[in-house]
Amino acid sequence: MADLDSARYRKATSGLSVPVSEHLMELSLGHFTKQLDFEDIKNLDAAIQRFQNVLDLGNNDPARAVDFCNLGRSYANRFALSDEMSDLEKSIENYQSAVNITPPEASSRIPSLTDLAVAVHLRAVISPDATFVDNSAQLLEDLLAQKGYHDHLPFHLRGILAEFYKLRWDHHSEESINDLSNSIHHFEQLLNLIPRNDPQRWQVLVSLGRMYLRRFEDVDNLDDLDMSLKLLQEAEQISAKEDTSDLDRAGILQDLGKAFEKRFYRLGELRDVESSIGVYEAALTAIPQDSSPIERFYLLSSLASGYADRYRVLESIADLDISIRVVQKALELVPQHDALQSLGNTSLGSKYAQRFGRTRELADINQSVSRFRKALKLNSNDENTIIKVSIMLAHSLMSRYEITGRNDSFEESVQSVKYALSLSKDRGKKLRAGLFQTLASSYMARYGKTETWIDLEAAISHGRNSVDLLPKGHPELPDSLFSLGSMYIAKADRTESEADYEIAIQTEQKAVDLTPNDNQHKCSRLDSLGYQYNRRFLRLQMASDLKAAIAMHEQAFRHPYAPTRDRIVAGRTYASFLMDAYFVTKGYNASKAALSDRTKDEEETYSNSLAKVHDTSIAYEIATETLSLLSQLTPWSLEVSDKQELLKQISELPALMGAVSLAANKSPSEAIRYLELARGVIVSSLSNLRVDVLDLKTSHPKLSEDFIQLREQLDTGPIQITGFTNPRHEASQKLESTIKSIQSLPGFSSFLLPPGEDELISAAACGPIVIINPYYTRSDALIIRDRAIWSVELPELDYFDVEEFAARSEIDRDTLEWLWDTVASPILESLGYLEAPSGSCWPRIFWIPTGSLSFLPIHAAGYHYPGSTETVMDRVISSYSSSVRALINSRRASRPSASQQPRKAVLVGVQDLHHAPAEIQKLEKLCAEMHLDIERPKPFRDQVLASLTECEVFHFAGHGNTHPLDPSRNSLVMKDAPLTVQDLFNIKLQERAPFLAYLSACSTGRIEDEELLNEGLHLIGACQLAGFRNVIGTLRKVNDGICVTVAEMTYRWIKDCNSTDQSVAEGLHRATRILRDQWMVDDGADNSTRSYAELKGNRKDKKSRVIRSRDRTQRSGLKRGRDMLRCDEEPLYWAPFVYFGS
Repeated sequence: MADLDSARYRKATSGLSVPVSEHLMELSLGHFTKQLDFEDIKNLDAAIQRFQNVLDLGNNDPARAVDFCNLGRSYANRFALSDEMSDLEKSIENYQSAVNITPPEASSRIPSLTDLAVAVHLRAVISPDATFVDNSAQLLEDLLAQKGYHDHLPFHLRGILAEFYKLRWDHHSEESINDLSNSIHHFEQLLNLIPRNDPQRWQVLVSLGRMYLRRFEDVDNLDDLDMSLKLLQEAEQISAKEDTSDLDRAGILQDLGKAFEKRFYRLGELRDVESSIGVYEAALTAIPQDSSPIERFYLLSSLASGYADRYRVLESIADLDISIRVVQKALELVPQHDALQSLGNTSLGSKYAQRFGRTRELADINQSVSRFRKALKLNSNDENTIIKVSIMLAHSLMSRYEITGRNDSFEESVQSVKYALSLSKDRGKKLRAGLFQTLASSYMARYGKTETWIDLEAAISHGRNSVDLLPKGHPELPDSLFSLGSMYIAKADRTESEADYEIAIQTEQKAVDLTPNDNQHKCSRLDSLGYQYNRRFLRLQMASDLKAAIAMHEQAFRHPYAPTRDRIVAGRTYASFLMDAYFVTKGYNASKAALSDRTKDEEETYSNSLAKVHDTSIAYEIATETLSLLSQLTPWSLEVSDKQELLKQISELPALMGAVSLAANKSPSEAIRYLELARGVIVSSLSNLRVDVLDLKTSHPKLSEDFIQLREQLDTGPIQITGFTNPRHEASQKLESTIKSIQSLPGFSSFLLPPGEDELISAAACGPIVIINPYYTRSDALIIRDRAIWSVELPELDYFDVEEFAARSEIDRDTLEWLWDTVASPILESLGYLEAPSGSCWPRIFWIPTGSLSFLPIHAAGYHYPGSTETVMDRVISSYSSSVRALINSRRASRPSASQQPRKAVLVGVQDLHHAPAEIQKLEKLCAEMHLDIERPKPFRDQVLASLTECEVFHFAGHGNTHPLDPSRNSLVMKDAPLTVQDLFNIKLQERAPFLAYLSACSTGRIEDEELLNEGLHLIGACQLAGFRNVIGTLRKVNDGICVTVAEMTYRWIKDCNSTDQSVAEGLHRATRILRDQWMVDDGADNSTRSYAELKGNRKDKKSRVIRSRDRTQRSGLKRGRDMLRCDEEPLYWAPFVYFGS
């Protein structure tokens, strides 16, 4: 057997499964070799000749069956030594002769039939052709039909019987599910015969564990999966204690890893994917260095899958990068034209496709398509592989179509699936259902781009085919039904037909009903179904829909097997729905007469549901519980880009938290606390890693040392991982534990937590802090003063108006006047700032706008006409901050003594802007007068970054660029490479706390991705996080020439005030007011004959210029510009400049 072709084993099994299969093969061969003991093959040759001579002399007397059996065994024994298939064929031929001449009722027929069954079974295992498998099946079933056979079944035949049923199931899995259960039954009988202290017990444990795993894959019963894990863990424990070979132990560990992996796919729990990675790594450690490259290939492939699975939970791009690198290493182990190259390229193609889903980079999806094509080319004769890879190739081609819009990718995708369908006619309904589902997805993707009705109809048709092919109870039926439901929803949105909506809802309802309660996907399906009931209730206000929506959302949020991300999304949707429903139905009690057409039962149902909706404390409890899960979603190990992707999915949570807290009559300070927790998650986590721990170091030096060591491992920015492990992951877990230990100490209970009420009030010592929170159902301002905290409802501030004005490409007079009426005026009135200050000491306000409002210039709000004081800038000096915590942190930054300061100004100007050189030249003179050493690095990324480490002032005059998808890649444009937000995050200047960063460029305070508006990931925020105490930037496009004037006037004021922190805000305020006054003079000709009162009155009489819609699906995207403009294209050239600081 030593020379038996290993490829035949790899085909029937996989990876390190070979050792156990060999054991079962040896059971078959042992059936023969234990009966005859020949020293070598020559003796066997002689025996064969002797038995053949005897048979040549005789007739068909039944007594000669013994001679046929002896000859059959001789050939079987020689096959065991020679590996000549002809010997096995002749063995089968002689056993068949013995059976043929033995009467059916004769007891001697059983041994002959047994020998024949074992030989045919061995032939089927070696060459698993359906004919051999079916012949083996018939023989074994004949054996089982013999009276008394079960009672005397030999030990080794029980193993063969169990292995046979597994083999037949491999060939006819959809038609012979009972074979799998029979295999399990016989393996269990075999296991019961083996003593617990038998060192070889692990072999049967592994076989039985695999069978339970296979049955789980087919019938989706978690009990089978749990039993598989139990058996494999017992096998692993035996192998660790007994003298098991390293190769066998590696095989057991690989099987155990697969079982953990399957449970992860089912339940989505991080602990299972962590276990699978750990077990695969242990297997790689256990496998001997001189083992076959094939064995290492399979283990590395499994490990790569583990890291790709962990990415699905944590969304750390580092895990995907490791996964790709591991597969590449596996491919290096096998020859270029080996069949395993096809398997490896398939795996690599799927990992690139997964990474494309995150990066949206064309290079990744091109690699995916290329790898799948190569896999098909390398394995063009294996139809199973062709079908599998064709499906994956189709998905990648569709992804490429979605990003490029090239129809050839779509056509190739469809043809790829249709070719697979042509090969799958005799391969079972499950496979064909999956292919139709892929076709449906392809047409839906094109419909999403073209909105062509024929594509939607094609998608629905293929989706129906997929559903129709799957029998009731099939574990994949809920998936197909839910997908079909989403297609019906698209159709209903197109036709606006309530009948179509009903079909869509009923299809999704059926999918939800069929999804097992312990399935991790049930949460997202319940959430989606609840949203559809929610939408219909808001349209029709039917009692049944309100009840169903509440039930679905409640079940989704409470689902015990839901991944953290899905629970957070479900919680946000549920609380948001309750708020929306409250808004829609709050007048119900006053208008019951209008609803008199409802039956008594319907009225009772409606009233009970309304009671839940109108109890705003329920929405509040759901929202706060959802917020408590946020830290699980964004662990310390994730890098900025990872956290961005996760937070995009819950972008509305911060505004919801503020609104629901106040709706539930919670205190304004509590609403602020929740806003602080929900907003700026990324910046806050980085700030927390850089927090001053001097007090902790003094009182608890060991914990302080642990915290510092761990934060240094994590506060590194993106790192290039070269090995097969991610060191950030373990450091993150240790840091979380360390923080909890610190918070348990007396005096440190608030360590790294949002500021409490006393701290909030203290933060307002320099001026009121105003947080503005627009939401769909209510908008509020939360005001912090040095004596109290209160809220002001802003009834005229409509959420959709905010988005409409924020989407405008320019700041115009209309925007500023709307901001005054809806936001600034009621806030200033509440604060008592009713007119322009009479003295030289002006009050300051620190604005913290949220959501799209952060794009709008609240500091410039007002009616800017001669004689008007109804403007923000004529009453207060404005400063901005991304959060209260950021404001507190900037004030805590201790200013170094004069002797410690480098006193250096780094001035960077981009030459291709007409006025940038003049701006730098003017500032160079002013900075010299401020006793600053001047450094003018060339605008190359690394040179500028190096200069920042020892500067007191950083001034950039050039282009700002905003990235459409990744705010951490927003940048200042250099000659070689962009200087990004991530670059600024990575420099740590907190200990020095430099004085000023002045970004004289377009849109340095903007973010393109509207789903990350609350994260403050703009260039201004990055400079603050880097350690600059004061930052000046812009909200929109700015005029090149005006930038020079604003900068010169601001620096001159700073110089005249001896460079105090307060002078920065004052200087910018003074400069923009002077320019505003000049603008009013230049603009005044058109309005010279009308008074300010008349102009304002005309505006008040106007109808709303924005379309308000309560249907969130109708929101329009924000359109944002980035380029410099000439003066005549930007009339309000003084409005975009903003100051962030303390």
